[in-house]
Amino acid sequence: MDDSKLRSIEILNVSESSMSMNEFDLQVPTYLGLKGERLNFAITSICSVGFLLFGYDQGLMGSLLTQPGFCETFPIIDPGTNATNSILQGLTVASYGIGCVVSSLSTIYLGDKLGRVKLMFLGVIIIIIGGILQSTAVESITFLIIARFITGLGNGLNTATVPLYQSETSKAHNRGMLICYEGGFIALGVCFGYWIDFAFYFSKNQTSWRIPIAFQCIFPLMMCPYILKLPESPRLLMRRGNFHEARRVFAALYQVPINDQIVDEQIRDIEEALEFENKTSGNSFFSQGETKNFQRTCLALFCQFMQQICGIHLTTYYAGTFLETHLGLSPLISRVISGFNGTEYFFALVATILLVEKIGRRPLFIGGVLGQAAVMASISVTMHLTNYENSLIKAYALAFLLFIFNTCYGLSLLSLCWLYPPEISPLNCRAGITGLSTAVNWLTSAMVAVSVPIMFERFQYYYTFAIFAAINFLMIPVLYVLYPETKGRSLEEMDIIFAMTSRWQPWEAVSIAGALPKIHAGDFDDIESQLSE
Repeated sequence: MDDSKLRSIEILNVSESSMSMNEFDLQVPTYLGLKGERLNFAITSICSVGFLLFGYDQGLMGSLLTQPGFCETFPIIDPGTNATNSILQGLTVASYGIGCVVSSLSTIYLGDKLGRVKLMFLGVIIIIIGGILQSTAVESITFLIIARFITGLGNGLNTATVPLYQSETSKAHNRGMLICYEGGFIALGVCFGYWIDFAFYFSKNQTSWRIPIAFQCIFPLMMCPYILKLPESPRLLMRRGNFHEARRVFAALYQVPINDQIVDEQIRDIEEALEFENKTSGNSFFSQGETKNFQRTCLALFCQFMQQICGIHLTTYYAGTFLETHLGLSPLISRVISGFNGTEYFFALVATILLVEKIGRRPLFIGGVLGQAAVMASISVTMHLTNYENSLIKAYALAFLLFIFNTCYGLSLLSLCWLYPPEISPLNCRAGITGLSTAVNWLTSAMVAVSVPIMFERFQYYYTFAIFAAINFLMIPVLYVLYPETKGRSLEEMDIIFAMTSRWQPWEAVSIAGALPKIHAGDFDDIESQLSE
């Protein structure tokens, strides 16, 4: 065969190879057989089930404390016969949150080590084990506490990882809506917990509490077949140096070929952000360098602290106990009110989903907390003025105020406190900050869960509500002065906003976020030149 024929064959082979590569590049990758908005919806739906578990325990456990079958099995924490044993009652409720604290802290290391998807799968498996142990507990309160602790370990992994994963796979224009959608499942879980407790209230045997507890295993079982088939966070893949897989994930999320300009811009944005972060503050939470990691860590921690210290336990975990034991309503009426309270709670979250990308995070934060403070103050005044009266009018008036509090909370802290920390955290320590802030959430939750029964026992009831009213009022100036708006911003844009903020004047971030136009790929060089001037 002469040289000319060989060259012709080589050219033909190269052409065919080039054509096949071009065809490959033009294909849109899929995960779970989905791409684009359908893939985004699948990610959100699967992740939302993890938050539903969080709410389900809150709604269920408060009512179980007065469930006859439950009290018969664990008489030592029966509020009716052992009202003075408030510490053990609080510890039983709080053991779940303590487990969440431990596992949330573990994500500081495991978040980047195992990845977002594997951590969620591990959390789901642990929740199933804990749910089985809780539902089979027999008379030993120690066994129940340990089982709740184990369940909390699983849920802590999920609550620390899900918002982080969702924020890293969402587009800037609908990230808030999608994470608030997940937050809505917390309220839906509370609603389920109340109504399932009500459904089994009429069963006076052991099934009245064992089946409702075992029911929580259904939700993680629904997630198991799909979690490991989800795409890994493209931003984590970039940090690990896996650029090809990151391209595939972005292409699938945006429903474009892997060599599309949109994918190129996303990759370039993240590369520049990583380079800028590594050049300035590194991986330390507590470095107040150019990227203000310490400031952002403090904002994330206090955000999650606010969610639990505001008094929500009084209207969820202890709603049934409060209505029945302290307001004198019948067990049946208490459960019906709690059920409708949980239902209304869910509809408040629907409003948040619709509003969060229209009016932003700051107005919802400030308006919701202001409403919470006013409601707590109203409850305190009402209880003080009617301290020696025990009437249905008083009971229903206070129940109505609890409804209003849940509405304000649903419009603000419930979803926004899961949305905000990953939005403001730098990529190189986002998993750590999110895990640490989630641990603060659960630690505060456990502290309040233990404290509320003691406060009810040892203080006048209106003093308890007055304390939480004051706490809510104190949150408002902090939110107004220090928390910048993140609506419509990419995660990389938040790096720029904090980079432009003065190191010792953290309140400047609010005005900078309000004035700075939307930034796109390539602007990190401009920012660096501004900072060096």
